[in-house]
Amino acid sequence: MMEGQQTRGKRTERLQIMLNDDELAEIEDWRFIHRVNSRSSAIRMLIRLGLDASKQGIMPPEELPLGRPKA
Repeated sequence: MMEGQQTRGKRTERLQIMLNDDELAEIEDWRFIHRVNSRSSAIRMLIRLGLDASKQGIMPPEELPLGRPKA
């Protein structure tokens, strides 16, 4: 478990996402570097890191890539 990581209750929801080859390779590289046992765990950790960074202002919401052109 990563430092500061907490269990957030029983997992009852399943998400299905589509990734391109580059995105998957980047996740797998991160997973290997950080010695994470499963792809699902790595993705959950990356989501938590991103959410925490956004809350701390490290990545302000207006800078998040939302798939729409910037005005």
